[in-house]
Amino acid sequence: MKILFVLLFATWFASAQDCPKGFRKFSPQILKGDFDGDGKPDEIKTHLYSELDKNEPECVADAHEMEFDSVADWYSKKATQLYLSLNEKENLTLNFGYADMLYCLINLGNIDKQGGDEIALSIAYFDFSNVNSCRIYSFCSGQWVLRKQFSIHEDSFTYASDDPAPTFAEIRGFLEKRNGIWRFSDYHESDLTLDVPYEKMSALKLKRCR
Repeated sequence: MKILFVLLFATWFASAQDCPKGFRKFSPQILKGDFDGDGKPDEIKTHLYSELDKNEPECVADAHEMEFDSVADWYSKKATQLYLSLNEKENLTLNFGYADMLYCLINLGNIDKQGGDEIALSIAYFDFSNVNSCRIYSFCSGQWVLRKQFSIHEDSFTYASDDPAPTFAEIRGFLEKRNGIWRFSDYHESDLTLDVPYEKMSALKLKRCR
């Protein structure tokens, strides 16, 4: 994760005037779609929860003001975990453990033709590796189900420091959409190749979720 960790924090940077020095306001990531397949609009939202303080922290350690190790240590000591909620319902959550945010949260549409939209995401864990994974989930039978997982490289999430922080709608070189069709490439299976051309990627297909 290394330097990329610091860069990606800027994506969700908010004013810290109400937070202590060295901290920033937590900004949730939100995604719209029909994820449960009932034909009604849904909302997915990221949350942080501290097991130590028994609340959702408004202010979190800021990588712009602290060293990477200090940020990771704060999350660990506070036992702060990242999770997704569906329509703010506590029983419809997806927990990712100790992490600050998602590098991306993408609505893939109805890939398995079963009704609800699938989602793709990549988690910003506190580690020192630039190799990560893309996870694809469906919400079926009342719960989130991991449908597919493949390796990616976090370089896909970099951008020029003087550019506005982007919201990633795809994972460059690993998960891309052209003419309504999603294709993917596994970093390890492609001999550690970055930026695989879309034409050489595999079509993203999912069987029906049981």
